[in-house]
Amino acid sequence: GLVLAAVVSAGIALAFAPEALREDYEVVLAAVSSDGMALQVVSEALRRDRTVALAAVSCNGAALALVEDRLRHDDAFLVEALGIGGGEDREAVLAAVRQRGGVLKFVSAALRADREVVMVAVKSNGKALEYASEELRDDREVVLEAV
Repeated sequence: GLVLAAVVSAGIALAFAPEALREDYEVVLAAVSSDGMALQVVSEALRRDRTVALAAVSCNGAALALVEDRLRHDDAFLVEALGIGGGEDREAVLAAVRQRGGVLKFVSAALRADREVVMVAVKSNGKALEYASEELRDDREVVLEAV
C-alpha cells in the first residue's frame, strides 16, 4: 500500500516505517532497489539475504559497506552486484578490489592495466598481482605493495 509506494520513490523512507515492514521482503526489496543505502534500516535477517544485498549494491555501490561480511568477501557476489564482469566502471571496480583484491581477475584488461586499480587490489590481496597486466607485474612498486 502506501508504505510500498513511498519506498519505491524514496527507499530511505523505510527508516520511518514500522519494524514489521522493515522485515517485509517485498517492501525491503523495493526500498533497496530505489535507494541502496536503505539497507542500513532493514532487518538483520534481510540484510543477509543475497537478493536484497544484490539489489542494494546494484543500485548504489556504496551500499557494499552495509552488506554482511560473508557476502562482501564473496568474489562472485561482488562481480554480480557491481556489474563488473569484464566491466569498465572504474569506481565500481575500485570499490570491489578494495574489499577483495582477487576480483581483479574478473575486470577488463584496461582496468587490469590501471596502476591505481592494481595497487588497491594488491594492497587488499597480494595474490591479485597474478591478474595485473604484464607491465604492472613487472613494476617494482606494485610488486612491493603485493608482498
